[in-house]
Amino acid sequence: MKHIHGWAVPLLLGGLGLLMAGLASGQPKEKVDFVGAEVCLGCHGEGYAKGWLKQPHGRFLMDPKRTFAGKGCEECHGPGSHHVEDPPGHILNPTKASAKEDNAACLKCHEKRIKKHDWQTSGHAAAKLRCSQCHKVHSSAQNTRLLAKDQTELCYDCHKQVKGQLVQNSHHPVREGKVACADCHDIHSGKHDGMLRREEKALCTTCHGDVKGPFVYEHDPIVNGYTEPCTTCHRPHGSPNTRLLKFSGRGLCLSCHTSYAVSHFPGQTCWTCHSRVHGSNTDPNFLFE
Repeated sequence: MKHIHGWAVPLLLGGLGLLMAGLASGQPKEKVDFVGAEVCLGCHGEGYAKGWLKQPHGRFLMDPKRTFAGKGCEECHGPGSHHVEDPPGHILNPTKASAKEDNAACLKCHEKRIKKHDWQTSGHAAAKLRCSQCHKVHSSAQNTRLLAKDQTELCYDCHKQVKGQLVQNSHHPVREGKVACADCHDIHSGKHDGMLRREEKALCTTCHGDVKGPFVYEHDPIVNGYTEPCTTCHRPHGSPNTRLLKFSGRGLCLSCHTSYAVSHFPGQTCWTCHSRVHGSNTDPNFLFE
């Protein structure tokens, strides 16, 4: 030991000091052990057993084929021997843990579907949203996603401004049940702007294939080089104007084509003549075909 440049003895003494300090602080000396979900349900069964054992989490975690120690409750909450001896402490309680610790317990099993990096770059993670705020972990649920309530209403809880947009005259048919928030948004990933499932144009043209192109004559806002091609002109959730347009009448076109504000057929909409506004295969001015 004395040959390690004089560092071994101080390191050893330092380590012993830390060990003694840990013992003096009242930290448990004995190893924490798994006690089994049956012991957990002995106290918590009244509140959780009836629903939990019937829903996907309960059926999976308590599957008889899962024979290893710690299956069931302790897979999420950690070993429970100290908790049994001295409740209510010595157990992972998601409501008292940080959002990061709470979500880490879920991602431990769901990492194949929800990539940790994708989640950490999402707006939901940045807002310190917990999995348990949207999903009911213990109680029985109507669907395999264990949502706390109807998906649209759940999203409205935080995104109230979107709820207002979806009741405007022109809107995506979310209220009618034809489109769901998760059809366009990946709620667990920040891989694309706006937590979209795909890049914007690729996502919009999944349904609106007639404007996808490519066209011989492209309209500038929709070709490469623009990061928000569709939302340059359209409001994705709802608008007081037809076709989800940002502005009514000629206002939208004139926000780019300012030179035509006075002299170019005032009183008409631009698409009265330029009906192929997304692109044309025959006319560079996008006139009707």
